[in-house]
Amino acid sequence: MRRIRKSKLGFTLVEMVIVMLVLGIMASTVAPRYFEALDRYRVELVARKIIADLKFAQREAQRTSSLKGVKFDVVQNSYFMIGVNDINRQGQAYSFDLENSDYQVKLHDATFGGSSAIIFDIYGRPSAMGGVIVTCGDEAEGVVVEANGVIELSSVDLDWVTQ
Repeated sequence: MRRIRKSKLGFTLVEMVIVMLVLGIMASTVAPRYFEALDRYRVELVARKIIADLKFAQREAQRTSSLKGVKFDVVQNSYFMIGVNDINRQGQAYSFDLENSDYQVKLHDATFGGSSAIIFDIYGRPSAMGGVIVTCGDEAEGVVVEANGVIELSSVDLDWVTQ
């Protein structure tokens, strides 16, 4: 009797293989969606950060009655604020380097009236309307700056961007 009880307490090799096979199938169907969602989250997070930084430069221009702006560098995958100091690095301009961040997002394009920089006047009006596109994997998100100074998120079709 004791031997029979002991053998029923464990799993057989066949049972373990079946469980591992089912888990493998489930993982292979869920993994692509997980990474797609992760790319989507990263792209949206960086786009929202860019919006926040653009709005900060806009408010600083209004608050200080001086020109403030943001210059994007697509090649270096970064941007910095013109006339706005970094609170963590005294005496240096605020900058954000997407290349060395945890976001793993690429700055695909930044154009404001033919320039990669946007300047806000003392009333918070932009020097030109335009936008920024960030990508990660198969996901893309845009930030649009309108002529009246409204800054907002904009959906971008990656197929259109790559053409």
